[in-house]
Amino acid sequence: MKRFRFNKAFLLVFTALLLASCNGNITEPNEQDEVEMNKMKTEISKAMKAQEAAWNAGDIPGFMAYYKNDPEISFVSSRGVDKGYETILARYLKSYPDKATMGKLEFEILEFIPAGANNAMLIGKWTLYRENDQPGGYFSLLWENSPKGWKIIIDHTS
Repeated sequence: MKRFRFNKAFLLVFTALLLASCNGNITEPNEQDEVEMNKMKTEISKAMKAQEAAWNAGDIPGFMAYYKNDPEISFVSSRGVDKGYETILARYLKSYPDKATMGKLEFEILEFIPAGANNAMLIGKWTLYRENDQPGGYFSLLWENSPKGWKIIIDHTS
């Protein structure tokens, strides 16, 4: 029993020292950080609107233009994990063969989380408005800022 207390006390002291050593790095966002975050959020929001527009025009390749064209990107859903741009594109084309099945897509952004200078996480809700149904769900997207602009590298959709 005493050993457990010692380990617990050691862990508490270690955690306190670790946090104290990080104190210089944990700061309130400054004005420049806010400007960069707002720019990041605006650019990704524009990309999401462009994705909606491409989808609603029946243009799946245009929708996919906002995914990084890379064999390492991932799409995670209840069906499992698909890897690679071409695999994800083929999945969309198979699942949505025409405009009727595509319906009208709307995204609702629920949360935006910067993850460094070149990455951001977006959490949101998607809804498809179709003639006979209205499927929808939630998503989390990991975006990467690349020379070609902001691109999705991980898409988790439910």
